[in-house]
Amino acid sequence: MKDKDPHFQVLGDRFDYSVHGVGKWHLGLKHPHLPLDRGFHSFYGCYNGGIDHYSHGAWILDERGNVVSLKDFHADNLYMNSSLDISSEVEGKHSTDLFTKEAVKIIESHDDDKPCFCICPTLPRIPLFSLLMILLKREISI
Repeated sequence: MKDKDPHFQVLGDRFDYSVHGVGKWHLGLKHPHLPLDRGFHSFYGCYNGGIDHYSHGAWILDERGNVVSLKDFHADNLYMNSSLDISSEVEGKHSTDLFTKEAVKIIESHDDDKPCFCICPTLPRIPLFSLLMILLKREISI
């Protein structure tokens, strides 16, 4: 997604929606590509497209093409000016259960006088075949 492309900020700015995301982001791991940079008022989930459902671990390629392991579970809130990695707090809990509880909380607590848009792309998964091919090409053991 390019910076000049319209994104969810249009909903909040032009139409006064409360905009929330729950689940997987998969549009960038760093600023200016994070959910709060793209018009969301809150985001709960993983930035990466695939995580382990219980440990919330992910594997990505760094700038040099090396496979890097990281924890990836976030609670971002524009109103509180916070962006927290909460991987340790949610470890051992299934991601789909966590996403469902957060989506219900957002829906039940939103102001009825203001429209609410909550997108919930769920079921983040690790593309195992792709990861396996990367590891085999580099002769790295799992």
